[in-house]
Amino acid sequence: MPEVASGRFQDKVAIVTGAGGDIGREISLHYAREGAKVVVSDVNPAAAEETKAVIDAEGGESLVVQANVMDSESVKGMVETVIDAWGKIDILVNNAGIGERSSLLETREEMWDLIMAVDAGGVFRCSKYVAPEMIKAGGGRIVNIASLMGMIGMGAPSYTAAKGAIIAMTPIVAAELGPHKINYNTICPGFIVTKLNRDMLESGVGDQVIDKIPLRRFGNTADTARLVLFLTSDDADYITGAVIPLDGGMGRFLDLGEDYRTYDPFKNLQG
Repeated sequence: MPEVASGRFQDKVAIVTGAGGDIGREISLHYAREGAKVVVSDVNPAAAEETKAVIDAEGGESLVVQANVMDSESVKGMVETVIDAWGKIDILVNNAGIGERSSLLETREEMWDLIMAVDAGGVFRCSKYVAPEMIKAGGGRIVNIASLMGMIGMGAPSYTAAKGAIIAMTPIVAAELGPHKINYNTICPGFIVTKLNRDMLESGVGDQVIDKIPLRRFGNTADTARLVLFLTSDDADYITGAVIPLDGGMGRFLDLGEDYRTYDPFKNLQG
């Protein structure tokens, strides 16, 4: 196992939902490298086992739990399994989610319901059923993975609405859980390179997008994992209810073009 830079998560128990995907796998691996016992949760058991294999290869400790975040009984079962195995839950990362690209007029109602049930509903269910265990233990940390698309006008209405719901619920849930010493925060990744979007971002479409990012690069899964780990560490003990973009500055930058950026409105007033 690679040398652990710090023991900040030694003996902590961390649930990562959607841990079979690229971002969830990276988050899970980062926790394992820093000493946490990682609950690798995913609706796809084969994908979860792949993540566990990566953790095992580095000498980490993990447990695969198949769970469907759309289903309350499945989420309750996940919580019970973790408590039975390790006795507590210190950290929850609500990473599970799905997406689609349909416009309003093309969006099927069943797809709208599905996106809301998984993306927003999954955060609700996992938070609802994990929080009582954290309250019993005297505190904990919860981080939700929303999206830049929930903050600005970009992407499909269904996906944007679901991620926006996560953002909207963050401060009120943080206020509710704060007295129980549970920190509750949300991050909003922009364009993070994964297997699902790599071809698109390496095409001409990606060339257009990257010019809209002040840092002039796409994010990577490690960028996401590092922010998640920070927010669940003692270094972030006084941060709760925060909604943090992880987008290279894209969400606060409107590119009006080179001509606008270089135009000098005062040149005709000089001399």
